Amino acid sequence: MVEKESLAQLLDDGRRKIQVTDEELAEAKRRRRLLAASVRRAFPGSTTYFNGSVAHGDANTPLTDVDLGVVLTATSAVPYGPNKKSALALMEIARDAIHEDLDDKFPKLTIEVEGRRRAVLVRFGDPVSPGQDDFTADVMTAIPHPSGRGLYIPNTKFAAQWDRADPIAHTRMVLQAIEDTKVIFARTVRLLKHWNGTHSKPMCS
Repeated sequence: MVEKESLAQLLDDGRRKIQVTDEELAEAKRRRRLLAASVRRAFPGSTTYFNGSVAHGDANTPLTDVDLGVVLTATSAVPYGPNKKSALALMEIARDAIHEDLDDKFPKLTIEVEGRRRAVLVRFGDPVSPGQDDFTADVMTAIPHPSGRGLYIPNTKFAAQWDRADPIAHTRMVLQAIEDTKVIFARTVRLLKHWNGTHSKPMCS
């Protein structure tokens, strides 16, 4: 008699096939560290944070991007915010610093600021997953919210040029959900992402 696999076993097998590999993850995190060091240098006293699938622990293969942000000090942020200066100058400073630090390491590196809504788009010209065209990073320049809770993040498509958000708290909540469910949350998200990508993205994250 052929023993049938349980639904749990089938899901676990499927998850292992689509989850990001150790090699992909290690290289993505290395590049993320390089970017974080660069923007911290560009904005003295700033802090960086990580978000997105790599930070949340639910990345799939092939791995194509990573996300991070830099938060200016309250003093440095004074000229920026709603009804003040946009983030464009900050994005240009970040772009220039990344070029200075990483051009030698990644000869095909390109960085886009013009037309970007929220973040500087870094194209490495060098994928971390076999068979992919590239690997990219979104680098967001943010400022503290005056209330002390959350951030103002860029929104160049909006008249005020800034939106209130809290990506740091969002990542903290996701990680707490992963811990509370003993990793089931991350595994479920990974499977749903794969299903979504296979079926014309019928769901919005």
